[in-house]
Amino acid sequence: MALAFRSREIGVKDTSHAANVPDNPKARLMYYVGCVEGVLKSSTEHVGPKYMDYNNYYLSDDETRTLISFCETFSPSFLEDKCFFRSPELCQGKPNRFLELSSKELTFATARSVVVMGKEAFVAKIMVYNDTWRRYYYDDPLYEVKRSLRPPSPTYTTRRRSNSCIII
Repeated sequence: MALAFRSREIGVKDTSHAANVPDNPKARLMYYVGCVEGVLKSSTEHVGPKYMDYNNYYLSDDETRTLISFCETFSPSFLEDKCFFRSPELCQGKPNRFLELSSKELTFATARSVVVMGKEAFVAKIMVYNDTWRRYYYDDPLYEVKRSLRPPSPTYTTRRRSNSCIII
């Protein structure tokens, strides 16, 4: 685990805010990407603001594929124990929380940086979450959006044979 505490004087500041995310798989994935951007700090955003504006979740198929790619790159499994921590206890009954950690001594450690898409991003804060949050904002919507982009299965029909004969 990349989170270690040694100091007795650790400051924890809750920087969470309420989000009203539409009940739409794309909107939930866009919220997820915004959560990732919220904990990572780099000289540039990893994704454009369009992919975090979950209230405007209407995306073209190409934009949806880009969103899926970002979500798979920023998967919870990749970020786990670096800047995302599964901790129902720290969530205190909420699905997720954003926390800034501080100490008078530098005796606690998280991953200091994460390399994403070839760029180094510094961990600005951490996010703690519970399993329900991960399923609702990542696993289920990613599955639904990927499924919606698959081409429909070909339908095979048989031609009805006629018992009559036509002579021209």
